[in-house]
Amino acid sequence: MHALIREARREIELAEEWADRTIAYATEHGFPYWLTLCSMLKSWLLDQQGPSAAGVAQFRQGLDGYRATGAKLGLSWFITLMAEMLAKHGATEEALGMIAEALAHIDASSERYYEAEVHRVKGELLLTRGGPDAAAAAEASFLHALEVARRQSAKVWELRTATSLARLWGAQDRRRAAGELLTGVYGWFSEGLDTTDVRDARSVLDELGAL
Repeated sequence: MHALIREARREIELAEEWADRTIAYATEHGFPYWLTLCSMLKSWLLDQQGPSAAGVAQFRQGLDGYRATGAKLGLSWFITLMAEMLAKHGATEEALGMIAEALAHIDASSERYYEAEVHRVKGELLLTRGGPDAAAAAEASFLHALEVARRQSAKVWELRTATSLARLWGAQDRRRAAGELLTGVYGWFSEGLDTTDVRDARSVLDELGAL
């Protein structure tokens, strides 16, 4: 679990350290659930070091193995990680299909802790795919993600989504609205100021001239 928390915080080195510890312990004591889960996470970490076809293949195999254990907890999270990996390799349509699967799992299971992030990633994928309606569709996804995050008081997901939306609005010359949105969320944080999400938000605010 510690490895997954580090992944959510985008702390790659620490996530890998804890994944390795878990894999070693699960192997020694025969815990297939945790072995499969952290082996899957290791594949994702491999891809973070640079686009890796092997990482994608291993993650896909790990996801199949995770399903084979009968486990459903966390599927919305893991499927979304798979979608992000696929998008990095140019498989945007397949990635969007994975997002649709993640959202279907959320609706069927009421596993909603990752819901905001799924909608945010959907917005980013829609922008990547492009097309005449891409910006409007992405904005709708980001706004939905914001609504979910606020309803759940999930401040990290709210900050991450506000950063994505502010970046989009800034590109559309809606800099004032972008700055006001992101400043309102960014100002809530008094700790964790060196985390990736807070640094990303600060960088966008700096680009917008809102700091």
